[in-house]
Amino acid sequence: MKLLTFFSCLSVGLLVGALLFEAVVLAPYWQSLSPKRFGELHAVIGPRLYRFFAPITAAATSISATTAIVALLTSNNAKLATSGTALCLLVMVWLYVVYFAKANARLAAAADHPETLDPNHLSTELTRRAQIHRIRVGVGLIGYTCSIYAFIA
Repeated sequence: MKLLTFFSCLSVGLLVGALLFEAVVLAPYWQSLSPKRFGELHAVIGPRLYRFFAPITAAATSISATTAIVALLTSNNAKLATSGTALCLLVMVWLYVVYFAKANARLAAAADHPETLDPNHLSTELTRRAQIHRIRVGVGLIGYTCSIYAFIA
């Protein structure tokens, strides 16, 4: 069980760290770009970010859910913490499905035709995305804290 909680902690930490980097560095940078430059960069960076985040999100969610199930089945003393981690990761995935998948598709479509994009609309969309992303990072930090507690418990 200790090894499983270690991998849960590690995978959640990697995911949350990467999401935090996106929130602190990438989101403000994207907001500073002109629509034309945003379109140029998003066409290259957007697919790469997806290829980066999809596997670590899937791994962290799968490992944390497995850890929670094992803890619940074995009456482990960390079952509440592991369940908290899994719940937070599921909320993060839910946020992706409900908001980010659609927002990313809208941004990709806008990036394909930056000459037709209203700069105010792009700014509004990127600001909204950054705000919801900060919520996702906050949920992730709670999940990471739970995973650390589960590991040391």
